[in-house]
Amino acid sequence: MSTIGGIGVPPVAENLPPVVLKNYGKWDTHEVIRPGVIRRIAESGDTCHTVRIAMPPSRVSVATMLEFCDSQTNTAAGISG
Repeated sequence: MSTIGGIGVPPVAENLPPVVLKNYGKWDTHEVIRPGVIRRIAESGDTCHTVRIAMPPSRVSVATMLEFCDSQTNTAAGISG
């Protein structure tokens, strides 16, 4: 019997950035820089910025999601650690 690949949700670890994988479950503290922007600080001293956006996932096109990602990248580029 052959198995069919590519069906279902991929493992979460495949889609996490390296800093999150390295520090998964080891976040020491977090600080709210401004509404919707959180800096998470790991026990190792690594930092990760989280930018929240609100959208209904079933009603947003891929192009719109990519625009949100570009906006987040520009926002994160202006944050200095």
